[in-house]
Amino acid sequence: MSVTDLLLQHTGGADLEVSASIEVRDCEDLHDATCGVAIANSRGQRVAFFHTLYQSGLRFRGSKAPQTLRCTIPSLPLVPASYYVELVISNEDKPIEKVERADRLDVVFRDVFGTGKVPNPSQGYMVLPCEWERI
Repeated sequence: MSVTDLLLQHTGGADLEVSASIEVRDCEDLHDATCGVAIANSRGQRVAFFHTLYQSGLRFRGSKAPQTLRCTIPSLPLVPASYYVELVISNEDKPIEKVERADRLDVVFRDVFGTGKVPNPSQGYMVLPCEWERI
């Protein structure tokens, strides 16, 4: 069993939409498989996790022929920093292959809220919208 050809790309749009394509091959022995994609900071701490079962209810069977799994993340509001992608393939809910630092994602400053400011990684990893008011 092998995981090959991770393609991570910014797909455009106002939000940071990201798509990850994962090619899985030579895995005919898998009959109840799942795939996870984790985004980790430079210290290896997971800041986001995407999973075929949790978000889409998807399990798959392995095959000799290559299969491509695509995970589209409609918004990934990370603060500017370098992040790493980790891939995990499980069968019957038991991890069987893990690829740490399979790819790198560099997030650069973008004025998403029009304030000219964005938190730094020591303040948190996600920049989520909210509204403040003094009452």
